[in-house]
Amino acid sequence: MEFCRGCDVLFHDSEYVEGEYNEKITWGHSVYKDSLRLALEAGVKQFGLFHHNQNRTDDAQDEIVADCHRIIREKNSPLQCLAISQGLEFTL
Repeated sequence: MEFCRGCDVLFHDSEYVEGEYNEKITWGHSVYKDSLRLALEAGVKQFGLFHHNQNRTDDAQDEIVADCHRIIREKNSPLQCLAISQGLEFTL
């Protein structure tokens, strides 16, 4: 966690929801809630979910982002969260 503590932006693999991970545990990808937990605990300012499951619809991905926003509100955190998409640009 120290490598990203207090960073301005963290992009993290968020391929799976909890039910998908156990079947693919050796594939080297992350559950989005685990990625979010890292961002929250490290005090990251902006968190970008990326490497979305190619079989997930845009609506399903939007639900994941909405769930992240709900968790962030419950934690009363200032963390900003979004799904990374092609063409998105950040100014650092």
